[in-house]
Amino acid sequence: MNDKKKLILETALKLFSEKGYHSTSMQDIATECQIAKGSLYTYFQSKDELFLSIFKHSFESYREAIIEVEHDPTLSKREKFEKQIYLQLNNFFKYRDFIQKHMMDHTINKNKEMGTYMFEMRGKSLKFFEEKIVSLYGEDVIPYSFDCAVIFSGIIKEYIFLMMIDMKEQDLYRLAQFLLGRLDDIVQGCLSKKEHYLSTDDFHQLITMGELKLRSKEDRIAQLIKELHHLSTKIRLPNDKKDFLTTAIKTIEEQLANEGKEKEVIIEGMLLYLEKWDITDILKWVKQFREEWNY
Repeated sequence: MNDKKKLILETALKLFSEKGYHSTSMQDIATECQIAKGSLYTYFQSKDELFLSIFKHSFESYREAIIEVEHDPTLSKREKFEKQIYLQLNNFFKYRDFIQKHMMDHTINKNKEMGTYMFEMRGKSLKFFEEKIVSLYGEDVIPYSFDCAVIFSGIIKEYIFLMMIDMKEQDLYRLAQFLLGRLDDIVQGCLSKKEHYLSTDDFHQLITMGELKLRSKEDRIAQLIKELHHLSTKIRLPNDKKDFLTTAIKTIEEQLANEGKEKEVIIEGMLLYLEKWDITDILKWVKQFREEWNY
């Protein structure tokens, strides 16, 4: 990132934190940066893009920091995770004024691109926690790892919310240690009672469908095609059905790109044939595809 773009981001962060998004104009940012307003649009096409770029810059900085910790040979697995939790807490604390100013602004939350990005970040965060939990506690925790990740993520979010409304200085290192201790309790409870709510497929579907709702119809359908590709490798099928599924995917993809009226008949024929197999995962996929296709 060049110096001028960095200056614009830092200035926008400062003004958005002080005045709020709606009360800050691009002219205000240009004036504070001591540059022409037109120069802003060389780097950001709109105020919305500039606002979203602050979130992206924050996440990328945090991601680079946790990767650096992950490759630190002097730390144990537990010490790495503890430090990564601290970095997440510290990142929110660093942007506390900015978040406080906008956390209740529902007009910003309705921004489609912002919503899509936040869903993607939520999914990446949950996947990160799930992977760290398996790495730290071993393969025995795999059946419960997704539940543990969701519960742990929820606990962290509530403590972050408390930090947003409590202006006193926080001992984030101590909080990270405390939170990791509570994860120990969650994992131990799941292992001892052998109870879980989310399966691997449930977890994957929750994240995927949340993202799909915020995308265009074309994007949602394209994602569902990817899901069918994934199912084709996961489900055990006789060779003839596996061959037909491969053909069905190719046919649906080709017909989606066509403009002719016959494509609806051909695609529906593929869906009807797949339904006849009466395979739960395939039936779920057909239902989701029809809902998007007929939307």
